[in-house]
Amino acid sequence: MRLERHSFERRHQPGCACEEGSVRFDARYLRRLAAVGEHIPCRRRLAKQRGRLAEAALDRAEPVGKVIGRPPHQEIGAAHGVGQGATLAHQPERGVDDRLQRAGSCFPLSDIVERRRNHVADPMPKIKTVELGTIARRALALPARILFPPVCAGCRRHVSLPGVLCGTCWPKLRLLERPWCAVMGTPFTHDMGEGFLSAEAIADPPPFERARAAAVYSGVARQMVQGLKYQDRTDLAPWMARWMQRAGAELIAEADLVVPVPLHWRRFFRRQFNQSAELARAVSQLSGLPFSASVVRRVKLTRQQVGLERQEREDNVRAAFRVPSEAEIEIAGRRVLLVDDVYTTGATVRSVAKALKKGGAGAVDVLTFARVLPGDFRADESATI
Repeated sequence: MRLERHSFERRHQPGCACEEGSVRFDARYLRRLAAVGEHIPCRRRLAKQRGRLAEAALDRAEPVGKVIGRPPHQEIGAAHGVGQGATLAHQPERGVDDRLQRAGSCFPLSDIVERRRNHVADPMPKIKTVELGTIARRALALPARILFPPVCAGCRRHVSLPGVLCGTCWPKLRLLERPWCAVMGTPFTHDMGEGFLSAEAIADPPPFERARAAAVYSGVARQMVQGLKYQDRTDLAPWMARWMQRAGAELIAEADLVVPVPLHWRRFFRRQFNQSAELARAVSQLSGLPFSASVVRRVKLTRQQVGLERQEREDNVRAAFRVPSEAEIEIAGRRVLLVDDVYTTGATVRSVAKALKKGGAGAVDVLTFARVLPGDFRADESATI
């Protein structure tokens, strides 16, 4: 045994069959390697060979049962002409595998199975399909972009993308930012601290919990609201809803249902759409919240609020809304996000919030696109809604 081992060690020194560049393994060599198990270069070569055999099995799409059902020495022997009955040593198969594991040169069969699971035959067809789909959509959208080029939401000048403002209109948009009143959302000139309330919220507490608006009702924001409401610019609703989502992020995160301020059926028949419902639907799609336009109804045909004083507005919409009995179960105990286009004096959303709470809603928050600041309201101004 000593002579055989000595001969084996001399044979497998630099220049032998296990050197870099040589991949030949015969049955006699493998038997001797398993019997001696001390020549480190040979172990490394055996480990590399086992890895190549495992990858080759994956490339041939060999069944997993066929790969893991064969002992490690059969994987190597089958690839190099060793018969099914041949063994690498006169020891049990597990002894050979344990010896190779101690040498740090055995690939666990679990790794082979994991590689098999994560193996992707050819990812290129999927990538090509995605690229072709993108190209097709752009090609189909090209005629529409030529016939209906994107325009500025304020002045209708040509812009590069739909739903954006031009360089002239963007400075005219006054977005509402913190700090603001925790209840009414009225902006403060200075940070008054967390939870500080405005005089309006203290003197006349609203029936809703919180109100938020995206922009001040002036300039471009006024043009966008009037375009949506009176000029059938329903294409503006998704872009206005994005600003509303930004301003009312805390309200949306806690809401259970999105509800628009309803129109009377006669006014809806003349206008053909409800601008509040368009905004609420867009907010629902962006946030993933459920949307319901039938939870509350407008049961009284009221006058338009334009030109009315604050008290006249409140009298105009008093008892104008009601929650149907069949819809009470939909809002019972839930937090409702009420959506409208403009918050002027709050008379409309106050009346709707009272109806929702009477119908069983747990809480009501208000989200609008624009807000008339308390000192800016003028009843005789035709542009005020």
